[in-house]
Amino acid sequence: MRRAVAAAPPILVCLIAAPASLAGPIDGSSRSLRVDVPSGSLASTDLDCGNGRFALSGAVARTTGDVTPISSRPGSQRSRWLFELRGGPGGGRARVVARCGRIRLPRGVRRGTVGLATARSDAPLGVPAGGTAASTLRCPAGKQPTGWGFTRESRNVFPYRVAFTRSRLRVGLENSGSARESATSYLRCISRRVRLRGRSDPAIRIRRRSARTTLGGGRESVRRTCRRRELSLTTGFSVDPARVNWVRSYPARTRLGRYAFDGAGRARTTLLCLR
Repeated sequence: MRRAVAAAPPILVCLIAAPASLAGPIDGSSRSLRVDVPSGSLASTDLDCGNGRFALSGAVARTTGDVTPISSRPGSQRSRWLFELRGGPGGGRARVVARCGRIRLPRGVRRGTVGLATARSDAPLGVPAGGTAASTLRCPAGKQPTGWGFTRESRNVFPYRVAFTRSRLRVGLENSGSARESATSYLRCISRRVRLRGRSDPAIRIRRRSARTTLGGGRESVRRTCRRRELSLTTGFSVDPARVNWVRSYPARTRLGRYAFDGAGRARTTLLCLR
């Protein structure tokens, strides 16, 4: 079946700066975009962090109508995060978000550099019908995770585990459909230090905040918060796929991480926080 691919027209772009008290060498900010997704089309759009900035993470924050997020992943340009959204009968809208960063130069320093990298699964991961599959992605030496993404064929495949370590990402995918499907996972990484000409190199510090919660059944929302003087970067989680389904998760406002699950059981949530 041939599918229509449309460039999704933006409705609203909003830039939110991180608090001025964020003391690290990275100045963080957030961009969000509301997108129209026409019926029967695969709408492609991106969020551009702008000149001099780089994309640290991205996520689909909300959908209305009949919209399925198909892809959220780093772009080939370091300032962009890409999204693909499929519209069902009647179409709908979606809101996508990206966390952005740029180097905060000390007084008297005119140039600094930071390394970015994107790790991806070597080949699309095959997820059997009614089953699960897992993979591990690694940041290059000297780099640490800031965000994740994945591309799937349909809404039948969704993650049940996105678990960050100091330099890795463990992804578990579930397939609720009746046929084997494939998906590709992505990991965004940033160097552990900013290189400054003529100065010592300040560390980029990212903290993992983890917690457990018990879900009582049905659709349930969970909220986590970074500390003061921190910026929430991305969300991780782990659930029992036989009992709980992940619906969505994304960084919100300045310090928040929001999660939505469906089912009864225990969930472990993780929030990466930029200091």
